[in-house]
Amino acid sequence: MTVEQIILHDSRLAGRVHPRQGIHLIQTHCETNEQIARRIRAAVHPDRASPHQMNTEMRRAPVPILTILAHGADVATGPIDWVMQVGVDYIHRENARAFGSSIRHCITDRIRVMCCNAARTEDARMACRELAAGAGVAVYASTTNQDYAEVNTNTQFFLQDITGQQQWGWIQFGNWEGTVMRFPATGEPGVASFEGPPPRAHPPASHGPDVCG
Repeated sequence: MTVEQIILHDSRLAGRVHPRQGIHLIQTHCETNEQIARRIRAAVHPDRASPHQMNTEMRRAPVPILTILAHGADVATGPIDWVMQVGVDYIHRENARAFGSSIRHCITDRIRVMCCNAARTEDARMACRELAAGAGVAVYASTTNQDYAEVNTNTQFFLQDITGQQQWGWIQFGNWEGTVMRFPATGEPGVASFEGPPPRAHPPASHGPDVCG
């Protein structure tokens, strides 16, 4: 089966990714960036999980799109004001290029960063620029919150199973909200690509536990 898209889902973004043909799901939380990158490389070509083996031969089995489903977190104090809540290292302006480089030649078309405010602050935009430059493909990200819902209802995010227990529903991203920026593979500043509707006042996404064990 041809893989058309890899979805990287950090489980702290509550919900489940609906299985669909052509999609390879990588769910993470308690992994380093290198461990995550190794799983992406293995999804593209199981025999070349090492970055030293990722050469031009990888172009025979590329995946067009990488979609990142995670929280975008504002940081109140410290040298960085925004991070992508992916794994234990997170992805931010200081390590995004290295992460991108570790999956270079895996993705051929674009990376979609479906996190809140992923292009709002200077640090967030720099993270997208560095990720694009490292991975060698364009990165798309929005300047505002992103609304998530679950597929079965528009009013509740939780589902109840047959035992009456609450379970997270399927994640449905829907349309982008806000101004969506395109950051070119050259690492240059992003430009507005298109405009989505404004987000709702209270996005339904909920933070999951930040504990690994």
